[in-house]
Amino acid sequence: MEPAFLEWLSGFTDAEGNFNITLRKFNGNTYSSVMLTFQICLHIDDLFLLENIKKQLNCGHISISGSKCNFFINDKPSLVQVVLPIFNYIKLNSSKYYQFLIFEKAVNLYKDNKHLSTEGKLEMISLYKQIKLSYLAPSSKIFNNAPLTLNWLGGFTDGDSTFSISNYKPRLKFENHIKELELFKRIKSYLNSNTNIIITKPRINRPNANITITLDITNIQFLKNHISNLYSKPGILKSKKLKDFNDWSIVVNLYYLGYHLKPEGQLLIKEIKNRLNNFRLSTNIKNITSSLEIPNNKSSFDSLSFENRLKIILLTPSPYEILNGVRVKRGTHKLVSDRVKIICIDNLKNKTIYSSITECSLKLGLDRAKIKTCLITGEEYKNYQFIFAPLP
Repeated sequence: MEPAFLEWLSGFTDAEGNFNITLRKFNGNTYSSVMLTFQICLHIDDLFLLENIKKQLNCGHISISGSKCNFFINDKPSLVQVVLPIFNYIKLNSSKYYQFLIFEKAVNLYKDNKHLSTEGKLEMISLYKQIKLSYLAPSSKIFNNAPLTLNWLGGFTDGDSTFSISNYKPRLKFENHIKELELFKRIKSYLNSNTNIIITKPRINRPNANITITLDITNIQFLKNHISNLYSKPGILKSKKLKDFNDWSIVVNLYYLGYHLKPEGQLLIKEIKNRLNNFRLSTNIKNITSSLEIPNNKSSFDSLSFENRLKIILLTPSPYEILNGVRVKRGTHKLVSDRVKIICIDNLKNKTIYSSITECSLKLGLDRAKIKTCLITGEEYKNYQFIFAPLP
């Protein structure tokens, strides 16, 4: 198996996989038999993905129940010769790693039939209880702090993130239990994102709910110039989420160029929003067309296919244009957003970073409008050169 696939599988397992210990006729300090299972349960629309995993691993079984499909490995040879070696070679990064360590001990007991002895049964029962309490596991950072990889991130994103739209604005969102805080910090660092991780406590009327963490990336410059390029590399996303990403990328481009300000662009974005994530599922019976509120007297433009409408819109002048790598309102030198870091270089080549054009203007006592012009044109002003700081 290719290392790239194993890295992806590790990330996908961190998001969707489970290691289970089942004791049949468990009573106090004894049981009749043991079943050890590695499994991944998905929506039926991702059956093709489980079939590919099964083919790559050359073991396991798939069961289907209603709208769910389940891939599982529970035979002794495959657990010993496939599952354990894989996750010892490409280590998990979430709290699932803690779960795997317990599972590995159980498999080794099971492998040598030690689980049949009195002492072995007591040890298996202890492992059975521990794995059920894995949500109390210490931070996975204690066990595995190896650098994340792009393939791992692709697998984790396939299982545990959403490409979504809010008020025409695209976003990439990761959300999980508080136990994954250290992992989220590592993801944020890997992406080189300035987005804060938000910790949300349960509402008062839901005292038994879990504390959650969210990494919600919405900066359009970052999404356009970094995230879109990152996930567009072949093979990074393998599930039906690739379709979400492809549609979402269209919205990123429309929003970046300002087409969300036009009615035609808004309609296209609404249409895409209504086929993302759960709306895309074959089991979702929502009538997408009726939700778009298209008038009965549709224009010739509205009657065209989505692809043709997109082509037509992109052929019209965008509300924003790119000058010297910066978005400005078309026909002006007015920046779309002033919330950008800039670098000021003096005649001795000393560099100073400012958090905004306004801060730079105040610190140097220079005209703010002139600094803007220099950023766009590349001109120098009073022996200073101004450039935008690289995106985070």
